[in-house]
Amino acid sequence: MDRGDIYKSSSSLRGNSSTFFSRSSRREEDDDEEALTWAAIERLPTYNRLKKGLLATSHGVSNEIIDVTKLGLQERQKLLNRLINVAEEDNEMFLLKLKERIDRVGIDIPTIEVRYEHLTVEAEAYVGSRALPTFTNFTIGAVEGLLTLLHILSRKKKHVTILKDVSGIVKPRRMTLLLGPPSSGKTTLLLALTGKLDKTLKESGRVTYNGYGMDEFVPQRTAAYIGQHDVHIGEMTVRETLAFSARCQGVGSRYDLLSELCRREKEAKIIPDPDIDVYMKAASTEGQEASLLTDYMLKMLGLDKCADTMVGDEMRRGISGGQRKRLTTGEMLVGPSKVLFMDEISTGLDSSTAFQIVKSLGQYVHILNGTALISLLQPAPETYELFDDIILLSDGEIVYQGPREHVLDFFESVGFKCPERKGVADFLQEITPSSNMTLGLQVLKSRGFFTHARSNAVADSRHGKKRGMVLPFEPYSITFDEIVYSVDMPQEMKDQAVMEDRLVLLKGVSGAFRPGVLTALMGVSGAVSGYPKKQETFARISGYCEQNDIHSPQFTVYESLLYSAWLRLPAEVDSNTRKMFIEEVMELVELNPLRNTIVGLPGVSGLSTEQRKRLTIAVELVANPSIIFMDEPTSGLDARAAAIVMRTVRNTVDTGRTVVCTIHQPSIDIFEAFDELLLMKSGGQEIYVGPLGRYSNQLIKYFESIEGVSKIKDGCNPATWMLEVTSPSQELALGVDFHEIYKNSELYRRNKQLIAELGKPAPGSNDLHFPTQYSQSFLVQCMACLWKQRWSYWRNPPYTAVRFYFATFIALMFGTMFWDLGRKYSKGLDLANAMGSMYTAVFFIGVQNSASVQPVVSVERTVFYREKAAGMYSALPYALAQVVIELPYIFVQALSYGVIVYAMIGFEWTIQKFFWYMFFMYFTFCYFTFYGMMTMAAAPDHHIAAVLASAFYGLWNLFSGFLIPRTRMPVWWRWFYWANPVAWSLYGLFASQFGNITNILEMENVSVQEYIRNYYGIKHEFVGVSAAVVSGIAILFAFIFAVSIKVFNFQHR
Repeated sequence: MDRGDIYKSSSSLRGNSSTFFSRSSRREEDDDEEALTWAAIERLPTYNRLKKGLLATSHGVSNEIIDVTKLGLQERQKLLNRLINVAEEDNEMFLLKLKERIDRVGIDIPTIEVRYEHLTVEAEAYVGSRALPTFTNFTIGAVEGLLTLLHILSRKKKHVTILKDVSGIVKPRRMTLLLGPPSSGKTTLLLALTGKLDKTLKESGRVTYNGYGMDEFVPQRTAAYIGQHDVHIGEMTVRETLAFSARCQGVGSRYDLLSELCRREKEAKIIPDPDIDVYMKAASTEGQEASLLTDYMLKMLGLDKCADTMVGDEMRRGISGGQRKRLTTGEMLVGPSKVLFMDEISTGLDSSTAFQIVKSLGQYVHILNGTALISLLQPAPETYELFDDIILLSDGEIVYQGPREHVLDFFESVGFKCPERKGVADFLQEITPSSNMTLGLQVLKSRGFFTHARSNAVADSRHGKKRGMVLPFEPYSITFDEIVYSVDMPQEMKDQAVMEDRLVLLKGVSGAFRPGVLTALMGVSGAVSGYPKKQETFARISGYCEQNDIHSPQFTVYESLLYSAWLRLPAEVDSNTRKMFIEEVMELVELNPLRNTIVGLPGVSGLSTEQRKRLTIAVELVANPSIIFMDEPTSGLDARAAAIVMRTVRNTVDTGRTVVCTIHQPSIDIFEAFDELLLMKSGGQEIYVGPLGRYSNQLIKYFESIEGVSKIKDGCNPATWMLEVTSPSQELALGVDFHEIYKNSELYRRNKQLIAELGKPAPGSNDLHFPTQYSQSFLVQCMACLWKQRWSYWRNPPYTAVRFYFATFIALMFGTMFWDLGRKYSKGLDLANAMGSMYTAVFFIGVQNSASVQPVVSVERTVFYREKAAGMYSALPYALAQVVIELPYIFVQALSYGVIVYAMIGFEWTIQKFFWYMFFMYFTFCYFTFYGMMTMAAAPDHHIAAVLASAFYGLWNLFSGFLIPRTRMPVWWRWFYWANPVAWSLYGLFASQFGNITNILEMENVSVQEYIRNYYGIKHEFVGVSAAVVSGIAILFAFIFAVSIKVFNFQHR
């Protein structure tokens, strides 16, 4: 039957009154047409056949042959919606369809089993003062390293064992959870199994994949390691990041599997599901700029709503921390790896999102025969239940490995029983933190100490015990009533046809935060103790603990606190009292053991995430604030570390301060450490503002009283239950608006009454007022900032020491290259060579100085934004300190270079000439360094600053007076010569060394003085003018740097 006959048949049936027969006929017609179209695809050569598929039309008919590599965005979205309409519900069915297609032709999906036997990882490190990364230690270390290499000295580093003879198996088709306290070796184990250990670590033992050693294949192509640090390119969108990752990783064995699958289907005359076929072909085709696999991953990870949003970084606003973490996960999942090693992938995610991601991974592992070892922090009970096996690490040793369902029985058999209302994962983490884990007395003591410490904090809270402090403070409450907050509509949302100009984030939010009450924000500005809030005074009585934990990397913990207290405590607090207060705060936040530890950079060196979080809290506490806001204080921490931080928070509240925390996926213990909760729904409206009650009973009672809300199950985390029963999907299913229910509740009326009471100033009280904007005077700010920069530079040898040794090396190289040229001036060529030595030095070292200072200023500027916002100092003291600290380092660099070069080139040894040589070299290096700082201050990041700075290097080079002497330049371009800093440097250097020499040149038959005056236009009497101009240029660049730091703020967050 041809198309015309089918059409006529269909038309006649439509005329019939029977709808059933009409639909049957159309279905048969569609099936026949689909079979014919599929037969056409089957006749294509294999290469073409694997790129062609059938795409369903708007009527659901699959009769259009398409190239899977050329699917448009809308076509991909429609296809994906047919395959997975709701990710939470449809993903398992989708994966089963993929598996069914593969099973139907008898293909077994290969599995990978990872074994590790007697795996030991060791490191060597300096201890004590030698561990500090100072200029001196860097130099000594370099010399020691050379002598050790020559076997003259033995190594003086301490031996540290990270993993101690561990053995085990990571099985396919099973989800394995890796648990352990901080520094237990989790990350090292994951890296060792992936073949990505740092080369400086010593590894022994054997790791195999299906029996093959790591040297018999490329493990990095077989296994994917997903790190705990979210490092992305801030200027790329989420979709671009995933697409780029997918293209770089390729499709692996997916193409070969598809080729064999299609061959067997053709032999068996099997017609696959068209949508599944298109998906598999699209996912197996390399080099696509935008792929269906990328769209699938965006949907699975809940990133489809922010797919076209820039990722952002510490300087520019982008996606949230939770979205960033999911992007890090997705970046590796779009690749072809069959083995997944995932390090703390739930950091910053709420419990429901973490559950959904782990559930999806479990579906992949169980259905498509994957292998997964996943390290999680604070997994909620329902997430923990998704795993099949557990590996428990402590102090580099495995203390349990086996099925999840047997772990409690094992620990109960050795005397440890999991308490009621305690998540199993939290229980396992708490019994392991011991410096020497052997199941016995050590563990018992460790657990007993932990329990005792926590019970004290809770008891102090319940009995209203207030901790005494050296410095008194005034308790303040905050009230906010019907707060509306909106921002400009993001361009990404405008591109998606959103018509509004403003995006409303808060819609009429009301509430009160009180002293001695710990409030959780889950999901606001206002008035302070009855007086309208003024930002300049509010910053003096409040502290804000950012989620990002931004600190100066070269400071020790104690120095960080000393610096914050120095600049933020009132001027009348003397040094001894300040130090006593710091000691109290360190004890409160449990930082005494880390007193002399370098803070370091996140994920690179220094403090762990949990320790860095406590330092963030302590830095705010030493300012003695009355009100503290904390943004996700337990984000990124395991159960034990989170408990320590929350104990710190609880201790802070017990001093009578007002503390408000935003929080994600809290465990039961953490959630119930709070006194009150402000719960908001999507759209910026509150749905519960009130007390939690003992065991969250008041919160549970409130929501269970709403008709249709499911009751909480025994042992369930109230925070998780609360988020689930109030989700938008539940609102839709119940046909209710939780915000309206709250607005009509007795709780809301009580809150409005409380706001009215606290919103009135107390009798006899005065509004907040401070005589100055900052706690300390301008001079003290300068001293403190200079003190900070002094340590930051001294402990940054990759910048200071390398720059010094680079200049020394260049001096020796130029000295040998231009050997004894300073005494040769019998010909004009000799003078040109001498000027060339000056020209190369100015540009070679000057440009290097300019480029190397930019990343240093970039790191410090990020810290500056936080400290300035906290009211520690103004921009000018910071800028002045940054400039002044460079001066001695540049002087040593110039002296090292100048002495070596001056002697080897053989310039005339007179005090005056040597002084001028050093003067011009010093200020030249200064203005190049300040030029790099200036461009950094005027640019959003050091990459753009480098481009901006290099724009002038070429012009300075061309108009320096060396390549083309000023006298040979066109008249209309000579103005740029006089505006060129390098030209003034060369003028001063050349005039001071040769401008007064009266010896006669042999070939030119004129004096040296006359020759350089006529040929170069350089006069000796202008040396003083050159000196003034060169030093003035350095001062000008430093001044522009200071102004730029003050005026420009590139932190768009």
